[in-house]
Amino acid sequence: MKTKKEKKAGLFSAIKMLWQFMKTKEKVEFVVLILLSCFPAFINIYMSMIPSLLIAKFANQEFLIFGFIDFLGLGYVEFFFTIFGVLIVMYTISMIVLRAVDIFAHRLMYNTNKRVEEILLLERKNLDINMTIGEANYIAKNAVDNIYNIIKPLCWTFLRSFYFLIFGLIQIFLLNVYIGLVVIFMLCVIASMIFVRTKFQKIVIKDIEKSNAKIGNHFLMTLTNLPMITMFKSKSKEMEELGKLNKTFFKHNKKLVNITYWYWILLCAVEYLSIAGIIVLFYFIGSQANLATNIVVLFNLILKAYNNIEDWGFQVSDLQSASIK
Repeated sequence: MKTKKEKKAGLFSAIKMLWQFMKTKEKVEFVVLILLSCFPAFINIYMSMIPSLLIAKFANQEFLIFGFIDFLGLGYVEFFFTIFGVLIVMYTISMIVLRAVDIFAHRLMYNTNKRVEEILLLERKNLDINMTIGEANYIAKNAVDNIYNIIKPLCWTFLRSFYFLIFGLIQIFLLNVYIGLVVIFMLCVIASMIFVRTKFQKIVIKDIEKSNAKIGNHFLMTLTNLPMITMFKSKSKEMEELGKLNKTFFKHNKKLVNITYWYWILLCAVEYLSIAGIIVLFYFIGSQANLATNIVVLFNLILKAYNNIEDWGFQVSDLQSASIK
């Protein structure tokens, strides 16, 4: 008999549920915070461009941020005060955004606590919750507590990486369209490597948990049957069984270590060889004017873009785990 497919509780379903709990004012605030989360990304982009700005200033080359922002016409004193002053202002704005995200997440928890209490107090709902009081309390409390673990990483970490990729690709495409297309292709390659590694690693981690559970069960059975084991002197058999379980456990852990080890070696090779290839390609097909300035910013942007794609795998896993607790 076919059973109805279970619905997965994922990140997007958790955010959708939060959205349904939010009032109109909270929804507007949430959207505004999502848009304001671009400021931390601006800092990373801007810091990647500062070395190129310095090279351009001292080498009398040209460099425009996003194709239209020009600081190079300023005198040396004004130039240094401007580029680092802008950095301080942007950092201050980013900290204000972080504070707003933090306050919003806690206030949403505060308001959701009241709404959960209202639901629990509804007589019609309370008579038919199909679970124990302890289970209902655990689900309700953990659901509220994990609001913060979803909102803050989403607005501050995940979206910052997303905006950085968008702004970084815009700057790269302004340098050269063909180089931009190559960078997008390499980002897809790296994302595919992360996806494949995650799939394989997930299977191995499950095997480790199963083998570790079997060792725990073996210890439990040993303690339970200890009088019989002592009487019939079957200690060697118990140790032999433990040895088999230990070998399996060690084998799975070794496999996990090998996957991680070779993954990082291969990933680093792909990243740095591709950056070298992209820079060589840019040298031949790009403009020779302002070459040093453009290569420096290209290197910084590509390297940070690669790092953001790597971090995304961990960020999505953290958000996913928070959403299903």
